[in-house]
Amino acid sequence: MKCIGPHNVQTWICQILLVISCLLASGQVLASQLSSDSLKQSDYPEVADKTIVEILDISYDLHREDLAKALAYVDIALERSHEKENLLYIFYGLRYKGLYYENNNQLESALDEYIRALEAAKKQDNNELILTIYTDLAITHRKVGNYQKTKDYNLKALELAKQIDHKQAMEISYHGLGFLYETIGDYDKAIEMYLQSMEVADALGNTEGVITTMQNIGITYTKVNNQNLALETIDKAYQLALEHADSMRIANVLLDYGNILANNKEYDKALKKLDQSLTIFKKSHEKSSIARTLVQLADIHTEKGAYEYAQNLFLQSLTYSSYINSGDYADLYYKLGQLYLKKKQINQAEQALQKSVKIAEEHNLKDLIQENNYSLYKIYAEQGLYEKALKHLMTSSETKNYLLNEDKTKRIAEMQFRFDSEKSEKEIQLLKLRQNRFLLFGISGLFIVLVFFFGYTIRIKGKNNDQLANKNEEIQAQNIKLKESNEVLKQFAYVAAHDLKEPLRNIGSFINLIQIKYGQQFNEEANEYMGFVKNGVKRLNGLLTDLLEYSQISSQAPENDKVVVGDVLPSIRRSLRELIHSTDAIIDCPEQLPTLCISRTHLTQLLQNLISNGIKFCDRQPIINLDCYRENEQFTLLSVSDNGIGIDPSYGEKIFNLFHRLDRATEREGTGIGLTICKNIVDKYNGEIWFESKEGEGSTFFVRLPAQARTLSDAIVENNQQNNLLLPVN
Repeated sequence: MKCIGPHNVQTWICQILLVISCLLASGQVLASQLSSDSLKQSDYPEVADKTIVEILDISYDLHREDLAKALAYVDIALERSHEKENLLYIFYGLRYKGLYYENNNQLESALDEYIRALEAAKKQDNNELILTIYTDLAITHRKVGNYQKTKDYNLKALELAKQIDHKQAMEISYHGLGFLYETIGDYDKAIEMYLQSMEVADALGNTEGVITTMQNIGITYTKVNNQNLALETIDKAYQLALEHADSMRIANVLLDYGNILANNKEYDKALKKLDQSLTIFKKSHEKSSIARTLVQLADIHTEKGAYEYAQNLFLQSLTYSSYINSGDYADLYYKLGQLYLKKKQINQAEQALQKSVKIAEEHNLKDLIQENNYSLYKIYAEQGLYEKALKHLMTSSETKNYLLNEDKTKRIAEMQFRFDSEKSEKEIQLLKLRQNRFLLFGISGLFIVLVFFFGYTIRIKGKNNDQLANKNEEIQAQNIKLKESNEVLKQFAYVAAHDLKEPLRNIGSFINLIQIKYGQQFNEEANEYMGFVKNGVKRLNGLLTDLLEYSQISSQAPENDKVVVGDVLPSIRRSLRELIHSTDAIIDCPEQLPTLCISRTHLTQLLQNLISNGIKFCDRQPIINLDCYRENEQFTLLSVSDNGIGIDPSYGEKIFNLFHRLDRATEREGTGIGLTICKNIVDKYNGEIWFESKEGEGSTFFVRLPAQARTLSDAIVENNQQNNLLLPVN
């Protein structure tokens, strides 16, 4: 008879546990499917009158509390989407399912749904949706520990973003690569990627992106114990946030600032920063952020030994439990249990730890399962409850072994990833070297061929050498002149803004001084002449200012910001406040205006010029009517109507010419550049601008822009952003 050794016994036990866990998992899946099918059959009337987007919203609200029910609602939405053959809704339904699995730590299922969503995005040939899913896949693979796939998907997103010149996606991809390298401990590479992300964000004028990346860099410096650079970087982020005057961004930076200070054992300074952050969050009613800040304050007070104060903060954070994710919620009870143990309040500690382990088991949070069970083991062992103690010790040990194996697997994956990355870089360098050699040989061969070709050409066309040389000299001279002319034009805006305006200001100042000192000695005619001079100075100053604005607009590239038309009206009213007040002008527009894909600055300048013209060129109380609507699937039409003096239609396109004025004899302000700026802006976006007018009755200016305004996809994306559905890079 063969003897069974300890190793064989352990193997048998592991196999039995594996079979049991598989059966349990199968049971859970079956139960989830049965629950989903049951809900579809019995509860379908609940959502019969709901749109697909509304059903998805309901599912999102449920997914943390009842995953099976949330998935069932998504399946209903997907079923309707398939019936309507709506690929966009199918994409969002699949992506929602991936997100729900990811938030409930079922990462393999999440990856399956994201892959299906990627296929739906590719069928639509929608690059923005593909970019979104690439990012989702990168984040989830990082959580799984598959770092090579994380890198692959981030690089795919980066390559696609560069192809379609999607700067924001490039920023996110670089940021994702930075966080990947930070995760595996390659901090130099992480900072390199973060800096590239910050460079793109800065070029976009995305101050928030710059600040967020600086926060990550500061945290990375903390991980390499470079506290000086960490504090220096987070302080720069804080100063930039103050300049940006965004209270929520300031609060988030203060949160990281406090954590970095606490990591440096500067507890009093850390508490001050966190208290400031908490005050802002409370004013903004950001309940999840309030809870997170309260926990961090409690951690510091625990470190300082202020147990009662820390306990009060932990209990305050529990009042926001519905706004805390499952991982943080389980961790909160674990910390509270540890605090009770420090205070020798064993019963309260046991209750808190039991609550934590229950949440952790529901959401498969292995690290908290292990830590809680080990703490409960110690409690029961000290009380002499050895059966309970043994049960928790076994669970803790099994989970710890699992975590050790998982950690070992991740470390192997990290080492493999680093090895592959270094190998890839060496292969790239070798390939570049080979390419350079090949290029050198190719250029050398080409050079030899060219030498023979030019020798032959020189021999055949020797008589024309002198003429050719003269022509080349002429062309070079013309190129030099053209370059000089272009340089002069580049400097013109600066000269107009500064060098020309300075003597103009001096002339105006001296005219005022002459009138003040000698005005009483002048006769009426002389004073009238002085008035002409002052008006000329004022008009010339206006011309230079408008010309500078025109040159700046001409050099600016179009941007693809999504701007609601009505959002720019308050700033326009402020800019034209004096003109509106002096004329009692009325500016009327519908309450709901669509979204345009245009730079906010360009849209503001366009509308401000059209509205101010309507007010200035009016002999009665000005009434301006603004409207904007989708003309068809291809175009959005914007119109600005007034009741002014009108324009002779025969002028046609002349009114958009630089410095062209139709009423030079009048005293109305204006330089004739406003409509030229409008035409320049519209041309940047491949649009059209024209007018309809009747003299004495008013004018209407029409602007037709390509329809990149609000679409069904935009509406869903905006809804997702409001619910934090579009995941951040980290």
